[in-house]
Amino acid sequence: MHQINDAIKRLRALTQVNVQNCWRCCAQDLSTDAGTHFEWWNDWSTVRLRSPLTLSEAEGSTAELNSKQYIVWSAGRQVMWLGQRFVVPQDLQGYPLAGLSLRLLLTWWAQSAQIFVNGQLVQEGDLFDSS
Repeated sequence: MHQINDAIKRLRALTQVNVQNCWRCCAQDLSTDAGTHFEWWNDWSTVRLRSPLTLSEAEGSTAELNSKQYIVWSAGRQVMWLGQRFVVPQDLQGYPLAGLSLRLLLTWWAQSAQIFVNGQLVQEGDLFDSS
């Protein structure tokens, strides 16, 4: 049983990646073209670990990771664009990736959320939805 658990742990490490701290954020009400243009994301803030300061006190911060690794920002009806570029290699540690799927697990608590992939709307939802 120990060998099976070790094998599962190794395979899971190959197939699951925590990308929470790689998001870029922008609190402006942008057009879809502007918000999904990944070259512009370099000018956006990086989501960072929450400091002891509150969001309003954290200078220059628009979004942070809380202790549960959720991305949070000030309450109220605010637009927040989050962007991240994923580059998928041809293979992963010798395993070919052609024909496989990439799954991004998202959960949000917002009045409205729209998910774009390569500039195309792929999911919409409201409070407590996920994709």
